[in-house]
Amino acid sequence: MRQNRPFPPVPPPSEPVNPAPISRPVRLKHAVGRNFTRFHSVILVILAVVLSVSGMYIYDSRKPAPQRLTQKDIDAAVGRVLETATPKPYYASMAYAGIYQAIVRINATSRASGGKTENSQGTGVVIDDTGLILTSLHVVKDSSKLIVVFYDGMECQPCFGKTCRYGHYNCLKAITPGKVFKGIKI
Repeated sequence: MRQNRPFPPVPPPSEPVNPAPISRPVRLKHAVGRNFTRFHSVILVILAVVLSVSGMYIYDSRKPAPQRLTQKDIDAAVGRVLETATPKPYYASMAYAGIYQAIVRINATSRASGGKTENSQGTGVVIDDTGLILTSLHVVKDSSKLIVVFYDGMECQPCFGKTCRYGHYNCLKAITPGKVFKGIKI
């Protein structure tokens, strides 16, 4: 037979039966069960906080106490670092290391008024591998004899080159057979 109701029929109420009294542990179990489902999220958060705090306490209790630093300890540590530290070279020394082989000393002899000879010195730079030397004009102006001294002590007599169009520089050509020059790159 088909029923038109959506739910099955409710059985008629039976006579109330006096249930046996519930023991104390069973009542406690039901109370805890109701409260656990009600406060489930709160209990988990409290449990997580308690576990975190206890974990931090255990970690901190197992760590050794920090060492007290004295001025003597600090001085010893600084001394060890300074012994092993290599200072960076100065930029000037790095530049000199790259060009020192190209720097030359020019000894000039000239006749002064009254027939006296005057000696003067100046510097120049080898600017290419063929021995072309660039120097200031006042170093070689009015000189009767020039001697170029290289970084390794070798000496030679250069021949005069052209004066720069501005009149402040002069080029000399070092005459040394078989010598390979180290010029700076311009």
